[in-house]
Amino acid sequence: MLELSEGDRQMDTMHQGKGCISERSRTILIVEDSLSYRKLLRDYLSQDNRYIYIILETATGAEGLKQYRIAKPDAILLDYLLPDMNGLEFLHALQQQIKKPDLPVVLLTQYESEQLESQAIESGAQQYLSKSQLTTENLRLSLHNAIKQGELLRQVAALKLENSQHITALNRHEEQLRLALASAQMGIWDWNLLTGKVQWNREHEELFDLESGSYDGSYEAFDRCIHPEDRANVLKAVIQSIEN
Repeated sequence: MLELSEGDRQMDTMHQGKGCISERSRTILIVEDSLSYRKLLRDYLSQDNRYIYIILETATGAEGLKQYRIAKPDAILLDYLLPDMNGLEFLHALQQQIKKPDLPVVLLTQYESEQLESQAIESGAQQYLSKSQLTTENLRLSLHNAIKQGELLRQVAALKLENSQHITALNRHEEQLRLALASAQMGIWDWNLLTGKVQWNREHEELFDLESGSYDGSYEAFDRCIHPEDRANVLKAVIQSIEN
């Protein structure tokens, strides 16, 4: 079942009355079957005066997954051993549910295991905490890092998508340009003055009556294709282009 502390209900009501949720508020979903441990986590978070925490609680993994779909919390405090599944199974199910790599999850466990920690991170958790070493400060720090890491992963994913869209659009424009040049029997070339490399397109080679792929990319090879009587004027134009 979904549980909210009385203080959280009052705080939530107060914010709704104001017509907005504070920018300093964070919604945290606690997935933990121990009522006393959930209370401990609430008490630790209540000592953080930097944020207003709206705390949701469930005792099983299935309810936790359901509440994540409904509330979209900023982060999840996840117990490794739940009545219906373990933490890694929860992470896998959550990954399938939201189809994103940025799971805002802090995995809590009684066991101190480097292997389990590695598996948790590989499964999408952002942070891993041993219950035996839990303090107010490292809990708040882990939550903060989990949220920030999730935000960074979302930004990276958005940039990758934007870059992919730009590349797709660029490839489409290049293909349109290629078709236009081929239809008009025109060639294009690009000269990198730093490396001295000259690039021609296939149509340019055809205009110079060269076999496709035979141009070696040097200015000298281009110069040899120019009629001797035209070389002086071409060289003058090239120098003016470089200077201007």
